[in-house]
Amino acid sequence: MPIMQKAAPINKTNLYEELKTYRLNKSREENFKAYTIFTNKQLEALVEKMPTTNDDLLAVEGFGETKANKYGLDIVRIMRKYS
Repeated sequence: MPIMQKAAPINKTNLYEELKTYRLNKSREENFKAYTIFTNKQLEALVEKMPTTNDDLLAVEGFGETKANKYGLDIVRIMRKYS
């Protein structure tokens, strides 16, 4: 019987780490707290839902027009590398 490997927890994936780094860098650039860019819960939702368009991003809880317009292009670029 083959041994099944468990998938890595969301917060241990390369995508999660890259989005977290993006959030930190963007927060420093804008002089905001990192959670104002997106929260850990929203970060996990991004990894789970894998939005690859701005419309997909709008379907993620916490991402409205303002955040999608401001950060969407960067986030979608990152997501596409992992899709």
